Amino acid sequence: MKITFNHSTNISFQNVTMVTFTPSWNFNALFLLLMAILGTLISGTILSVILFNRRLRTHPFHIYVINSLTINIISSLVQYPIGAASERYDTGQTFTPWYLGTGACNLYFVVISVGESAMSNTHAFMAASRMWAILLPVSYRLHHTTKFALTAVGCQWVYLWLMNLCFIVPGPLFRRNVEMFGCVYSPIPYPWMVRIWLCSAHYTTKVIFTHYSVLNAR
Repeated sequence: MKITFNHSTNISFQNVTMVTFTPSWNFNALFLLLMAILGTLISGTILSVILFNRRLRTHPFHIYVINSLTINIISSLVQYPIGAASERYDTGQTFTPWYLGTGACNLYFVVISVGESAMSNTHAFMAASRMWAILLPVSYRLHHTTKFALTAVGCQWVYLWLMNLCFIVPGPLFRRNVEMFGCVYSPIPYPWMVRIWLCSAHYTTKVIFTHYSVLNAR
């Protein structure tokens, strides 16, 4: 690269060469691909067993299991393959180029944001329901019905999509060129009060679930 300065402060570039990366399979890419295959097969097999058995699929606790397995399958089919394709361009440097396009980057972050939030809340539901069953078995049998579990999971998805839309929609608008800067989260200029509210509201569904369980026990 040759840079020439003159009195008019013009800058001219000569002999500029673009560096290209040849994709190749490495340990990280193969590992993510293996996780995608195994995750889809294992989660899909267990989910099929539950769904084809009426007694299993209508059990209240299995509603959370079905939700969790569905999230695993979506992550295995979307998140891991995109991650494996991206890792093929890894050069061992701090910066990993992203040649899969902006659309793939946006989809990648949608699955990560919504999927991880949904998985976290689903595990919280499962843990809270187990505590409810152990500490208050009579109340659990009376109130923890299939309808209750479906309502909890449905409200969770509506809530999570509403919350994550605050990041999903503005993300592409503020994300820099992915081929130059990689597929990374871009800072969104939210006021600090909004940031605090978004972070604290993440645990609202868990608190509501536990609070409802205690009220029904009385």
